[in-house]
Amino acid sequence: MSTPRHPPGTRLAALGLVLATSCYADVFHATDWETVCKSDPDAAGCADASSSGAGASGTGGAATSSSSATGGDGGAAGGPPAGACGNGVIDPGEQCDAGAQPGLGCSADCMVECAGQGEHVDPTTNVCYRFVDAVLLSWGQARDDCTAWGGDLAAITSEAEQAFVATLVASSAWIGGNDKLVEGTFVWSDGEPFGYTHWAPGEPNNANDAEDCIEVNVALGLQWNDNVCPDAKPHLCERRPAGM
Repeated sequence: MSTPRHPPGTRLAALGLVLATSCYADVFHATDWETVCKSDPDAAGCADASSSGAGASGTGGAATSSSSATGGDGGAAGGPPAGACGNGVIDPGEQCDAGAQPGLGCSADCMVECAGQGEHVDPTTNVCYRFVDAVLLSWGQARDDCTAWGGDLAAITSEAEQAFVATLVASSAWIGGNDKLVEGTFVWSDGEPFGYTHWAPGEPNNANDAEDCIEVNVALGLQWNDNVCPDAKPHLCERRPAGM
């Protein structure tokens, strides 16, 4: 007895029915996974395709996040590009840069502001100095006044800086040097390294074991002298450009 032969059209119709209910139909017809698998989510291949698609989506999301975080030009997200005023770094053409919020002594266009009473800017460094002699203060009070102004007592770290300071000081004044913590070990109150010195002959001498703070002394040719910290004197403040 011969095996019945199905008409070719019948076999093709059956194959089409199988493909219509299987996620593998995507291979033949490029059908969207979501559309095909809605009718039969348990069909072979749908679960794998679903998890694969989610992973791709997650990767794409991470890439988008990474791209936006770089800010396009290499800066922080939402911040100014490198080289722009407001990025917190002193770039060519700027005297200072206080970042997103201009600080004391630095304008919104990144220029040093140093034109108040007793204020003088060093044109070679853009450091602002403020000589105060209208009120006489102890060393500690003088430092508080300088920090409230946005700086600290002056730290003189080079011969060039000493020469500039000499043009500002009209009378003996406190600067930031002191050995309050360890006798004989002088430091600058703003933390700068203490290397350069301009002591008067015989100084520092810690007279009466009571002198821990440095003054620039007019009577000694603006050389340095250690003196008693509670003494009331004029003082010299220093404010370095924001971003330095």
